Amino acid sequence: MLQLFEPYNKDTNAQSGHLIEEIHMLVQGIRLSGFVYVVNGVSNINLLAHNEDGLPPLQIWEMARSVVEDYQEAISVNLLAYQQPNRGWEAPPPGFFKVNVFGASSLDGLGTSGVGVIIHDDSGSVIAALSKALPLQYPAAWTELFAMEQGVLLAQEMTLSKVIFESDAISVIQAISQDLFGSETGHLVQGIQLAKSSFLRCSFRHVKRDCNRAAHELAQLAKNSHASNVWKGVTPPFLVHLIQSGLG
Repeated sequence: MLQLFEPYNKDTNAQSGHLIEEIHMLVQGIRLSGFVYVVNGVSNINLLAHNEDGLPPLQIWEMARSVVEDYQEAISVNLLAYQQPNRGWEAPPPGFFKVNVFGASSLDGLGTSGVGVIIHDDSGSVIAALSKALPLQYPAAWTELFAMEQGVLLAQEMTLSKVIFESDAISVIQAISQDLFGSETGHLVQGIQLAKSSFLRCSFRHVKRDCNRAAHELAQLAKNSHASNVWKGVTPPFLVHLIQSGLG
């Protein structure tokens, strides 16, 4: 362990004063990140050191070292807690269905756009999928909203009651969550909002692209082939490996 304080002097008062100064420097040098108890611990040491009956310097030293060790242990646990593993796609809670959607547009503005939708049950099994080519090339924001619209329509067609809709387009989730009807895509947002009443329970969530791979592949297929396909009760053959790898 790194030595954070200087060795003691022989004079007791000088030792106490020196320790207090070092502890204050320690506090200033540490970004606590919410570990309030560290501040409290150091404050207690400071009060004890100024007490008329003051503690021996060695005991102050041990208390300070204990505080530092507690902090180091706590921050290591905290970092581990916030290091989320890359789990990929996850099945919905029991009784729910999960609808993942994706909209694909060409970067050069040519060709057509495509949307992909895939629906899983709570066991992770695919119950439906859609790969749909749009008649024109649309901006990315429009295409992502079209994808969500198609996801809602497919879920209604499958008569699902408890549904979680996921997209890796944060703008889409924000528009739906905040009822943003004022933009040029407002009519799409409003249509999705109205459709929510057809479900017993539903929610809209943003996910990372790694958790939306299957919908991405379906959208790319539609964009590149200019064709539309629907699968019900089966997994699209070209997605079998992806689904089995837990990246659906």
